Formats: sequence, structure tokens, C-alpha cells
Amino acid sequence: MGPINARSRKILVKIHLYVGLVLGVVLAIAGLTGSLIVFWQPIDVALNQELLAPDHSCTESAFRPIGDLVTAVRAKMPLSGQLSSLRVPDHERPLLWA
Repeated sequence: MGPINARSRKILVKIHLYVGLVLGVVLAIAGLTGSLIVFWQPIDVALNQELLAPDHSCTESAFRPIGDLVTAVRAKMPLSGQLSSLRVPDHERPLLWA
């Protein structure tokens, strides 16, 4: 097998270009969606600040029975809303998440 002639080299360069562009787009999409998966909580906080704001009207103890929390959440929900889950506060999200 001899040296690659100019025509073959041009074809290989074109193939390399288009394969690189396609794979670059695929890897960029994978990187962006992976970043969204990893950083979804800070993104959610930044985009939904009004939904994640604490209710300062309560001056009693921070610890409440779960029944009281469910009642308070249902009182704040729209009439067409449905409570499907309730997540207690943790170090990443320090508010009750319903």
C-alpha cells in the first residue's frame, strides 16, 4: 500500500470533518443534559424563587406533625391542584417540597 494520493486524502479529511461534527453535537447534547441532571436543584431555585420562598407568617415551632403540614400545603394549593408527594427539608433543599 503506497502513500495516500491527494484525492484520497481529501475524501478522508471530509469524512473526518463530518464524523467529528456529528459526534461533537452528540457529545455537546450529552454534556448539557448531564449538567441539567446534576444541577437541577440550583437551577430550580434560580428559576422558581417565588415558589420556594418560605412562609414567614408562622412564628411557632419549626417542627410540626405531618398532618398539619399536609393541611397547610392543601390550603395554599389551587382548587384544581392535587398533592402527589411531600418531601421533607434536607441540606440541599431546606424547605418543605410538595
